[in-house]
Amino acid sequence: MSKPRKLSQQLIIEAAVNSLNRGETVTFSSLARQLDCHSQALYPYFKTQRELIRQVALWFIDQLNQESDKAMAGLSGKAAVRALALTVRTIGLANYPVFTMTMRLSSEGTISYDRDSAMAVFRERVRALLIELAADEPQRVLLNRLIRDYVVGEIVNVASGWFQNKTFSQLDSFTKNLNLLLEELPEALRAK
Repeated sequence: MSKPRKLSQQLIIEAAVNSLNRGETVTFSSLARQLDCHSQALYPYFKTQRELIRQVALWFIDQLNQESDKAMAGLSGKAAVRALALTVRTIGLANYPVFTMTMRLSSEGTISYDRDSAMAVFRERVRALLIELAADEPQRVLLNRLIRDYVVGEIVNVASGWFQNKTFSQLDSFTKNLNLLLEELPEALRAK
């Protein structure tokens, strides 16, 4: 090992994100090699590997929050939904292994809206947008699911290589379909 490196929680999380995005298994040993330190040096920052992975998922949600803040600045309604959807797509595709891990940890309850502020911020952002677009709670639930399913499906399809069409680029296809979805919303929500 060369000269000791100053570690931080953020540096370790970023190393874990990079490893996951390269398709590598993240262990304290593998991170220690990457960070040029002993694996024991990581324990003051994360007591367990599970806690590290949990923090990586929250890092991902925080990235969504930060980037959607920028993308949605000054926007409202459908334009803000469009900006949020494009942001989630971009970050999800750029960090697909972290995206899928975050989805899994959320479904397991390892990260939650009730316990984790980054998750609560994201949920509140989505809720505020849906209030602008849908008159009542049942409509907002349907709209939330529709948009979430579309964006998550897009990320999975593109990352898996399922979208291979020369007519439209992947991004153009996503944007055109998102626009169609958003333009048809009023009619779709009225039809119960």
